[in-house]
Amino acid sequence: MRVALFAYHDMGATALEVLLDQGDEVPLLVTHRDDVHEGVWFRTPAEVAARRGGVERLVYREDVRPGDLADLVRAARPDLVLSVYYRKLLPMAVVRAARLGGLNLHGSLLPRLRGCAPLNWALALGEARTGVTLHHMVADPDAGDIVAQRAVEIAPRESAPTLHDKLVAAARALLEETLPLVRAGRAPRTPQVARDATYRGRRRPEDGRIEPTSTVAAADRLVRAVTAPWPGAFFAGPRGQHLYVWAAHPGASAPGAAAPPGALRRRPDGELALGLADGELVLDWISEGDGPVRAGRDLRLEETTTMTTTTATQLPPAAQVARRAEFLPFSRPTIEQDEIDEVVDSLRSGWITTGPKVAKFEAQLAARLGAPHAVAVSSATAGLHLALAALGVGPGDEVIVPSITWCSTANVVELLGATTVLADVDPDTLCMSPEEAARRVTPRTKAIVPVHFGGQPVDLDGFRALTAELGLHLIEDAAHALGTCYRGVEVGASGGLVVFSYHAIKNVTTGEGGMIVVRDEALAERLRLLRFHGVSKDAWRRYHKGGTAQYEVLLPGWKYNMMDLQAALGLRQLGKLDRFNERRRALAARYDALLADLPEVRPLGQVPWPSLHAMHLYVVRLDLSALRLDRDEVMQALQQENIGTGLHFPALHVQPYYRERYGLRPADLPHAELAGRSILSLPLYPTLRDEDQDDVVAALRRVLAGGRK
Repeated sequence: MRVALFAYHDMGATALEVLLDQGDEVPLLVTHRDDVHEGVWFRTPAEVAARRGGVERLVYREDVRPGDLADLVRAARPDLVLSVYYRKLLPMAVVRAARLGGLNLHGSLLPRLRGCAPLNWALALGEARTGVTLHHMVADPDAGDIVAQRAVEIAPRESAPTLHDKLVAAARALLEETLPLVRAGRAPRTPQVARDATYRGRRRPEDGRIEPTSTVAAADRLVRAVTAPWPGAFFAGPRGQHLYVWAAHPGASAPGAAAPPGALRRRPDGELALGLADGELVLDWISEGDGPVRAGRDLRLEETTTMTTTTATQLPPAAQVARRAEFLPFSRPTIEQDEIDEVVDSLRSGWITTGPKVAKFEAQLAARLGAPHAVAVSSATAGLHLALAALGVGPGDEVIVPSITWCSTANVVELLGATTVLADVDPDTLCMSPEEAARRVTPRTKAIVPVHFGGQPVDLDGFRALTAELGLHLIEDAAHALGTCYRGVEVGASGGLVVFSYHAIKNVTTGEGGMIVVRDEALAERLRLLRFHGVSKDAWRRYHKGGTAQYEVLLPGWKYNMMDLQAALGLRQLGKLDRFNERRRALAARYDALLADLPEVRPLGQVPWPSLHAMHLYVVRLDLSALRLDRDEVMQALQQENIGTGLHFPALHVQPYYRERYGLRPADLPHAELAGRSILSLPLYPTLRDEDQDDVVAALRRVLAGGRK
């Protein structure tokens, strides 16, 4: 179906995505050039078109005269005109130019709340539910027969941003279900049998005024209804200026203690309150005129009741005061249609365990890195275990690993009966240095396992020189470092043994999985034996056409093989690594800018040698000396803000097993100990939107503002 789309804001962007996902052609997209909401919480159709393609012609509404719209539509030869927030701007001549006519997506349950800004009016009027309606276009705006509706419940004290997200999700579901009927010419028609007496036009500035005679409940609804992108709810301040309220909550007061209607007072708990007809509204975030948004408790009232700022905390755009409606996970895999198709192909082939796709995946990574051998395994943990075992590490040997790493780096040493020697890390990068490792070397040391922490490369030249001089083995734990470069060379493209991870949160995923890159042929063959019971043939070589079922057990091994189902996912993912990592680096740079003025938060430092960061993690360190909260309390508070975080990692030397086995004290490795109780990881993955990132930073600001000493 060919669809001429007239749309803007997040709802329009969602409609465009659904059309493209369902295979429709979009010969014409008309949208706004100067979207006043862009950069607040909305995406725009133009952004989707630029990212996804599939739009033949993009036209900005500001560049077109109304009389020319019908000619544009006729030239596009659409089957359907679809409007999202545009119905009042479209003359019926435009609609008639399409074979199937026109449909409009409206943000309410018509006929309730016809007109503009239905979401905001629903909140301001105290509605219990609202929703989205897809209806046929007729000359009377929002009055055509209904195709479909989807209701959304309005939660207690719901705010505009959270309700907006619910409506966008409802619109997506409605369009996904209804568009197939439209294509088939079977779009339902249910007449609107009742009419809301009031057609609500564009909101006026005075609609946001909080009067002294307002009730607390009405003022609270108004604040939650008209928080950005519209100018905020406001009241006349002590000097006659407009004071805009961006977030507030009803405040309980002792009898006789509330401020008089229209007056401000400082409450005993330090919060700023506005007196209203039946009580007080506590002002959480406010701004004076066009000034910055500030915390109410960071303002003081002088005897003249005029307001002056003291240690005010500036926020990002005001819309971000609102808490997210849905939980934002710390990580999410980026799975696209071609990955799904490749996995389905394996399922349909009848061969789902180790087979030809594993071999192809191994060859793909080996070719990327210019390595002669890549051995696929069930996890990076399995890869480290096999690497140490293949090198003969066992009882009596020592292996040096950093204290800041996932526990498997050390656990596999213990499982082989060897001794784990934990080392401290650099306080800025959390990478182990060659100098620190050298201090831990004894005559029993057999291997060193540095970790490319977070996606930054360790000093490989230093480690190679150290291990070569002392005759030690070097195994790179590159679980975080797929796509990392050290001095212009990709990690894994040089060196002896390098172990990668394809866990679900990694830059490339196979669900679970790992890969060992190795240059020694005999060592590669030993790794292949050890990963599958030590037998001479795996299942593919025994059971595919031309294989033979006989095998020999050459040495005891483990069952650490990767399946074709996993490799199918990895085959498609690996080709996207550079694109994924580029997006991760862009998001990391944006975090750097957004957090630059937060003194309690410091991102990890950069290594001094030439490198390319894979940005597997965005780790920040909290200045606990400036906070009343510890790191775990900050993470818990962020979770209550619907923001997920990660912990990478608690120091190993303070974990019960290693502390008790080796008699370690926290102060023995001071940098690792401090990092282990002060770091946290913020959400970072390719599909993370800028708006999501803004939510993260806004929530972090709120948590820290309430937790300062």
